[in-house]
Order: sequence, then structure tokens, then C-alpha cells
Amino acid sequence: MRERLRAWGRSNFLRKVAGITVTRFGVMGLGFLTSILITRLLGAEGRGLYMTALTLGMIGAKFGNMGVATPNVYLVSRDRSLLPKVLGNSLFMGLGVGSLGALAAWGFFQAFPSLAPLSGWLLGLGLAWIPIWILFSLQENLLIGLHMVKAFSTAQLGSKVLQLGAVAALAWLLTPTPSLLLCGVLVVMAGSCLYQYGALRQECRVRPSFAPSLLRENFLFALRGQIAGLFALMVVKSDLLVVQYLLGPVQTGYYSVASSFADAIPVIPGVVAALLFPKISAMDALQERWRMSWRALKAVALFLAPCMVAAYFLAGPIIRFVYGEDFGPSTRSFQLLLPGLYFFALQSVATQVLRSAGHPMGLVWAWGACFLLNLGSNLYLIPRFGIEAAAMTSSFCYFFIFLLTWTMTRRLLKKGA
Repeated sequence: MRERLRAWGRSNFLRKVAGITVTRFGVMGLGFLTSILITRLLGAEGRGLYMTALTLGMIGAKFGNMGVATPNVYLVSRDRSLLPKVLGNSLFMGLGVGSLGALAAWGFFQAFPSLAPLSGWLLGLGLAWIPIWILFSLQENLLIGLHMVKAFSTAQLGSKVLQLGAVAALAWLLTPTPSLLLCGVLVVMAGSCLYQYGALRQECRVRPSFAPSLLRENFLFALRGQIAGLFALMVVKSDLLVVQYLLGPVQTGYYSVASSFADAIPVIPGVVAALLFPKISAMDALQERWRMSWRALKAVALFLAPCMVAAYFLAGPIIRFVYGEDFGPSTRSFQLLLPGLYFFALQSVATQVLRSAGHPMGLVWAWGACFLLNLGSNLYLIPRFGIEAAAMTSSFCYFFIFLLTWTMTRRLLKKGA
């Protein structure tokens, strides 16, 4: 046991996991403080509108990145000399495709205003997040894929510190509104993108350039990842939009607090998965990839189990203390999300073997089935049982995708044996 602990201490992989995990929790803490401030300033209804705009931008960004994040990391993990082309393509996807997508969405909602979840400035700012979010996420994945932990941590923590400062400054100088706070946070995110680009540019031996041939060569890989990622995002985030449509901004505000707390659960599994993918992608043998993934999966399962129990009992007192007694309904929704979140966190690690094998179509169909199940259940149950129904539906779907992912991984291993 002592020798094993010493080996873990010498592990470069574990040190990087620890470094990024500390960053993630720092980001979560700063985001938590920003969330408290925004909630206190705007109330349940204002927070609901603010979060709806953010969710709209996040979903739009997922549509706009065309699934290139996964092949980008795969390419640079196997051949670092491709970074200039990959970075150039990331700029094209964010500033080019993302901006065109935001304009197209704006035109669509102007033509069909009854379908828009928001209106006016809030709608415009939510859509303006799309190109910024695409570029930020693509560059963030490259930093993790290249194991540039220091630059990643600086960009993440610096962004959150500045966002908190921007919200506080705007609230002190002007009358706070959802549109005003969104605008301030958007400017900070744009600055963070510039910092990320500068850090990645230093790793390039030549100037970044657009490489359409590289996009074409990895089109099917990216397309499968894109469709699966879109379905996954809709499973995770569409319940908030359905609550907004069916129950209004106040209930959305309550549910968004539960969702924000839920976002903390997959932090460590997400870090492990993000660092695991480029590492196993560089391996040629499928069984070798699985052995490393299995060790990571067992460690994550053992670590998370007591954390889930603690979260169940501590959620109520923390939510009431931080947000006020009015946000009591958020507690039960969060508790109902916890069982599914445990399995959702585990599948994020287990699925890396499938991703490193080229995103098989079965993974796309699995996420598509989960999305349809989630959406149909939400539309039927939320009007009858409120936000607790949204939480129960999501929890079940998270468990369902874990079962499907596990089954596909075992079949892939038997086929490759």
C-alpha cells in the first residue's frame, strides 16, 4: 500500500488531474459566488431570465462547433505539429461559423417570435454568446489536450474572478438587469478567449492557419461526435428550457439553482475524462486503453459515493442559507438529481474508450434515444408535477445512458479481443 501511494504521488497524470481539479473547484467556487450575487440582485424571476439566455447560448454553441473539439484533441495528442492548423480551424469555427449561426438564429426568431424563449436584448445577448462560447470551449479543450495546466488554470480562474468583479461593479454603478449583467460577463469571456489564443500561439512553430483539408478528413469523426454531443447537451440542459416554457421564469429560477448545484458533481470525473482521452488516444491497443480507463473508473466510483451522500444531506441547509428560504423548492429537485448524476459522472469516464475508437454510431443513437425519452417525459410530467418531475426524468435518463454506454463498451472490447 505504501509503495502504491508513493507511485501515485510520482504519477504525472495524477498531478495534472489534481491541478485541473483544484482549478475546476476554484472556478465552481467563484461561479457560486457570482451566482449568489446575481440571484440576490435579480431575484428568482431575473435569475430565470439570465439563466435561460445563458442556456440558449450554450445550446447554440454546441450546434455551431460542428463536433470538432474531439478530433482536435485527438489530432494534437498524436501529432503536436498539427496545432497551428487545428488552432486556425478553431478560430474559423468560433468567429466564422459561430457568428453566422447566431445571425441565422436571430433571423429565425424574428420570423417566428412565438418560438423564441426570450425577446429583445436578452435574446440578442444570449445569441451573442454562441461564437464566444465556441471559441472558448475549443481552445479550452486544446489546452487540456496538450496538458497545458498552468495556462488552462489561469484562463479559467482569471475569467471567473473578472466575471465576479464585472457583476459587482455594474451592480454598484448602474441598476442591475439581466441584460446588463449578461453584457458584462460576455465582455470578460471575450478577453479570456484572447488570453487562451495567446497561450496556444506560443506553442505553434508557425502561424495558425485555416486548414479545410483537415476538417474534411475528420468530418465523419466530428459529425458523430457533434450529433452525440448535441443530444447529450439537450438531455442535460433542455429541461431548464422546458421549465421556462411551461412554468415561467420563477420556477425556472428555482430549478436553475438545483442545476447549478448539480454541475459540481461531475467536476472531478470530467477532469479525469478530459485528461484520459488524449492519453488513451495515443495508445494503439484497445485493451490497453480499457485497462487505464477501468482503473480511472474505479477510482472515480469510490471517490464519488460518499460525496453523493454528503451532498444529499447538506444541500438543503446550504441552499436556504445562501439563497434564502424562498429557494426551498430547489433542494428537493437537487436531491432527486443525485442518483442519476452519480451514473452520469461514471459514464463520462467509461465513454472515453468509445470516443478514442472514433465515436461509433451506437453512441449517437444512445444519446438520441435518451434525449427523446427526456423531452417526452418532461413535456408530459412537468405540467403535472412541476420541477421535481424534471429532476426525476433527468436522473433516470442519466442512469439509462450509463447502461447503454457500458453495454457498448463491453461489446467493443469483445469485438476487439
